[in-house]
Amino acid sequence: MRRSRNAFSPVLFIMSFDSADFSETSGSQTALTLMQPTFIRVMDHLRKTLEQSAWKGQYETTYAWPEEATPEAKAQVLGLYNRIEVAPKSEQANLEAQLAVLAEPIPIYLLHLDKAQETRTLNLWELCYQICLADYTPDFESTGFVEIDLDEAAPDLSLFDASGEVDWVQLDRKTAAVVQAAFDSLEQNKPSD
Repeated sequence: MRRSRNAFSPVLFIMSFDSADFSETSGSQTALTLMQPTFIRVMDHLRKTLEQSAWKGQYETTYAWPEEATPEAKAQVLGLYNRIEVAPKSEQANLEAQLAVLAEPIPIYLLHLDKAQETRTLNLWELCYQICLADYTPDFESTGFVEIDLDEAAPDLSLFDASGEVDWVQLDRKTAAVVQAAFDSLEQNKPSD
């Protein structure tokens, strides 16, 4: 259940900490509930793994743009992103309003890894999808945006407790296992020369 795409799709852009009421919530909304806490745990486990690994890592954010986005529009959006980061709170609402009418990209978060003469890349969304979804087959080294058909998404319900809240212990365990598996796959699937 995966397909790669470079064009804009707001599929998993929305993230929420809201608890899941599984009786009235679609699988897609349940999966979305997990995305932000999962991303936070992935970043933490990547940091811990890199501290104990021979790999050295550097993060990069790239973007999947809507097909209709012109180079000028892309530059305008990126300029607004930069301005929002340093703007006083009094100006942020105006900058966000300007962004709201522009075609915004989907961020793609990559971790570039180097060890000896080897260079590899991990796509953080791929790690998150494997954690959040029960039946997702990742391509850890994909560098593009992967669109998930959320109508067919099967969230991993074991990551929620009986009340519908995120089970942080289970989420942490699964995240640690997925991050370790990703690093193990780097060792096992060395690129051919």
